[in-house]
Amino acid sequence: MSSELTEEYIFYIEISEFSEFDDDVTTWSGYLSENCVITDTKIIFHGFLGEGEINKDKKSKKYKYDIYGINLFFLKENNEYFGVLSSSIKSFELKDNKLILNLCEEETCFDDFKIDLIKKYRKNQLKLQDWCNLSEEEKQKWIEVSYCIQQCKPKNSVSSIVIDGRNINSLNDFLCCIGEEINGLMGYFGSSFGSLSDSLTGGIGCITVPLNITWKYFEEKKYSFNKSDDFEHLIELLNEKSTLNLT
Repeated sequence: MSSELTEEYIFYIEISEFSEFDDDVTTWSGYLSENCVITDTKIIFHGFLGEGEINKDKKSKKYKYDIYGINLFFLKENNEYFGVLSSSIKSFELKDNKLILNLCEEETCFDDFKIDLIKKYRKNQLKLQDWCNLSEEEKQKWIEVSYCIQQCKPKNSVSSIVIDGRNINSLNDFLCCIGEEINGLMGYFGSSFGSLSDSLTGGIGCITVPLNITWKYFEEKKYSFNKSDDFEHLIELLNEKSTLNLT
């Protein structure tokens, strides 16, 4: 990555053609500004510094293949990256200093909330437990962004944690909380029962197994969980995959 960038570029993107038999081929790569517009079908970045071949004799160059894979790296101010989002797109277009990504129908990786969260994390504007006052949908997006950031975090070796039950009213609350307790701000430790189970058995390599969990204020809050079935399944999973102490 170039060391001669201005602060306006906060993403670096690699766009590759999927290949069934060979390694994926990078079609285009470049640095992107934070100025973007997101719709249901596309995301438009206004301002880029491209590193691929661009036909400068034309105002627009459109690339169309069956499907493309993208890696969108989140850049720190020193241009090292602190997270990566991997996804797929139908096609992309370079036009008038804009990069236009045409999204696949099922694509849900991009939205304004997630982009804003990445910007705030980059500028150190987030703090622990900021997820507490979010909606359930926003907490799920918080977890999805934390997964992208976790890919670039150093691996810890945590043996025990304390969960503050006063903030736990849903599965998303627990996932946000345990992610922070183990991996710090915007830390990830699972996005569902399945991935939580995998993490508790050492799947992402940041704990000693079994993890010792002390859940404080459990009795005060156990009846306020938003879905009783989720609560019962969670306690069953923690008892099976960790050493659980309820207080």
